[in-house]
This record gives sequence, structure tokens and C-alpha cells, in this order.
Amino acid sequence: METTGLPCAERYSIAHRNTEFAAVNDRWRRFIRRWSMCLLAWWLPVIVLGGFAPGFYAIKIVGDVNIGLLAVLGTFFLTVLITIAYLRFAASAVDPAARQLRTDLEGNL
Repeated sequence: METTGLPCAERYSIAHRNTEFAAVNDRWRRFIRRWSMCLLAWWLPVIVLGGFAPGFYAIKIVGDVNIGLLAVLGTFFLTVLITIAYLRFAASAVDPAARQLRTDLEGNL
């Protein structure tokens, strides 16, 4: 994809229509959708149960540790897990391809 010498807007328009760009973008979107659904599938019940079943969250498991605390900690750990998964995914699947596309797009600027 040779874009050297073209105006900036036209270069980016050409890059946007590029099949390699579309493939990287699709890969990224699939990852985001999958993990967003996973987080929402966990987070929505946590919020709904907290609002409509506070007695359920008050059930003690061990000492002062109750179901509500475990649900909130689960949300925190799921967020950390998603962050780690994204960093690994981006480093292996998105960043190298995006770097190559940027090099092709910008040329020797």
C-alpha cells in the first residue's frame, strides 16, 4: 500500500479501506465484544442482586466475609483478568499488525 505523497486525509481513507486494516479491526472488535459480554454477564447479576436481594448478599461465608464481598471481589478479579488477557492479545495479535500498517501508511514521514 503506497501512500507516500498523498494528502493525510486521503492516506487514512485508503488505509481504512485496506483489507489488512479491516482484519486487524475485526480481530480487535471480536475480542472486545466477547470480554464485554463476559463482564456484563457477571456484573449485571451482581448489581441486580445487590439492589433486590440484599439479604442474599448478607449471608456470611466465613467470619465477616459474606457473599456480597465475594461478588465485589469477583468483579475486581474479573476486571484484572480481562486487562491481562487484553494486554497479551494486543501484544500478540493487534500491535504487530497495527505497527506494520502504520509503517506502510506513513512511509518515510
